Amino acid sequence: MKLLLVLLALVGLTCAKSFSFTKSVPRFAFVEEWQLWKSAHSKQYLSQKEELEKHLVWLSNREYILGHNANADIFGYSLELNHFGDMVQSFLFSVYRTHLHSFRIISITV
Repeated sequence: MKLLLVLLALVGLTCAKSFSFTKSVPRFAFVEEWQLWKSAHSKQYLSQKEELEKHLVWLSNREYILGHNANADIFGYSLELNHFGDMVQSFLFSVYRTHLHSFRIISITV
């Protein structure tokens, strides 16, 4: 009986050790591709935190592009990561969509 309790305790400790109770920490993925993209577009970041944030955005954009390109024959065009690859859409719209007023729809009531 004591042997069984000892074995169960050891199994429990082993399982608890392999299970992490800490919050998952974002990590870099596709490191070589990320480094090549940064080099090709002359990207430099002020801190490791900023680079990790930009890398996560880049990964999200990369996944979107890969998903789109898997169905490019349906859409009729393909996409690629350009120098905007580390930017979120809201930032791009706020900076580069300055002609927005010319596309507003005006409703006229009669």
